[in-house]
Amino acid sequence: MVISLIAVATAALVGFVPTVIVGESLPGTPPTPAVPGTQTAGFANGTIRYQTAGEGTHAILLLHGFNGHLGQWDGVWRELADCDCRRIRIDLPGFGDSAWQTDAFGVADQVDRVVALLDRLGVQTVTLAGTSMGGSVAAAVAATHPDRVRSLVLVAPSGYPGSLVQSGLFGRLARPGFLNRAATVVARGPLFGVLYPHSRALQALTVTATYGRRWSDLLSEVRAPTLIVWGRGDETTPYAYADAVNRAIAGSALVSLDAATGHLLPAERPELVARGIELMAGGDAPDAAAAALADGLLRPGEGAARG
Repeated sequence: MVISLIAVATAALVGFVPTVIVGESLPGTPPTPAVPGTQTAGFANGTIRYQTAGEGTHAILLLHGFNGHLGQWDGVWRELADCDCRRIRIDLPGFGDSAWQTDAFGVADQVDRVVALLDRLGVQTVTLAGTSMGGSVAAAVAATHPDRVRSLVLVAPSGYPGSLVQSGLFGRLARPGFLNRAATVVARGPLFGVLYPHSRALQALTVTATYGRRWSDLLSEVRAPTLIVWGRGDETTPYAYADAVNRAIAGSALVSLDAATGHLLPAERPELVARGIELMAGGDAPDAAAAALADGLLRPGEGAARG
């Protein structure tokens, strides 16, 4: 009897310790602010919260970053209010108020969900803009559904091999490889769901598992005219990776921003980001859009990168 109790206790401890380690290392759920005018689309596996304005079968679509929500684009959304276009912003499934019954939030999974929403809303083509994780998803949409993406704006996308920088154990787990796979098994276990019901561990682990070469190999398949915007002060996806992303996408243009500009560009530089989106939506070539941003929106030392 004593041996049996010891065995049970040992098994419980073996399961409990890694669960706590993973649960304490990975993100929880931040508050999602209410945004007037949002709607919810229902699907077999969940719901997607979105906001739309304007009309037409072509739209500007905005995709937020990890642990974000459509409110991340508030400043850009306001700047785009006067554009003669349809615009849409969404909570990606698993984030904000978009709930999805799944344990997989990889880039390809999210691509399918974004396209399903476009179909539901009657949107045939998009000018697609994404920041950080949303930029990684946006590039994948453009690569795998070239008929749906007319132009693309990538704001410091996070998927390039080695480019996502996180501190501590989170940084080691949020990287493709053995630790990521082991932590994913733990986060999918029943004990984890009981102890950490509001964790975003699976969102973090399963999306970063599809970063690296799996993501960068897609970039050569992007055919949409692409504008890339990146801050030299970015400590989450460092600017050092910007040139590699730019070179991987044929015909793209990279706008380099100063060291005072960090990772959250839609909040830090909304007017500039919105103008870049408008120019690309209007049919400007990436080089022309990059040059046009110099008209009062760029600071000294900023501009189109030459490489």
